[in-house]
Parts: sequence; structure tokens; C-alpha cells
Amino acid sequence: LTDALVRELLQNLRKHDAKCNDDLIACQYLAAVIGYVLGNQRFDPRRKQEFAEELSQFTRHVMQDLAQQPPPPDPDKAFGIWKPEKI
Repeated sequence: LTDALVRELLQNLRKHDAKCNDDLIACQYLAAVIGYVLGNQRFDPRRKQEFAEELSQFTRHVMQDLAQQPPPPDPDKAFGIWKPEKI
């Protein structure tokens, strides 16, 4: 999973529906896609339900993991200029 992949997925959703400029609406679309794909699988309904629960737990894990990471630096608050040492 990369930032570029996520940006591309969100861009495609926004092309389909401008409401996806709201990230929470985009999340609903992504969840619906998961349900759609999983719903079309041909295996035991109980196993589908278990897998849906695993996906929900995995989603929470990724969300919590990202919440613990420091935010990226704000480019507007950057300062200083790095200059290489003269050799």
C-alpha cells in the first residue's frame, strides 16, 4: 500500500462521483466495493462473514497504525537551506 496507490484510487472515485471529494464518502464507496467483491464470491456464507469481520479488524489496525505515526512535515513551515560542505 502506497500513498500513490491511495491517491490514484481516490482520484478514480472522484471522477465517478464528485461527492467523493469528501473522504468519508470515498470510504463508504471503498467499503461498498469490498462488500460487492466479497458478496460475489462463491463459498460458504459463514466463511464470508468471518472474512468480512477480519477485514473490519484489519481496517481498524491500519487506521490505528497511521494514527500513531507522526504527521508529515508542513512544507509551509520548513526553514533553512542545506548547502553541501566544500571539499
